[in-house]
Amino acid sequence: MNQGYLLADTNSLVYAHRIGGTQLLDIYYDLASKEHRLLAITTVVKREIKEAPRGSELLKYIDERHIPIIPAPETEQSLRAGAASKNAGEHSMTEVAAREHAQARLMQ
Repeated sequence: MNQGYLLADTNSLVYAHRIGGTQLLDIYYDLASKEHRLLAITTVVKREIKEAPRGSELLKYIDERHIPIIPAPETEQSLRAGAASKNAGEHSMTEVAAREHAQARLMQ
């Protein structure tokens, strides 16, 4: 039974993919599964990955593994309004984590 998400940020996924290909990514995926969670990213993290070196390969892995992409509407709105994008992926993860925590789906 899924008890929530293990949210991954852009850098951890991009660097893991660059250094170890899918083997290191599988560690994240398996860790989430062992904790009865789903490895997930936010829509903002997806956009950052798309812009990263080898991002299309990483997005293909995400698609093939059916890794959920969780909306982060507040962060997305801030970016559309011209807010600085530094750490936007992390901000989107905080937004999703707060929402999930409110729904009691993230680990206490």
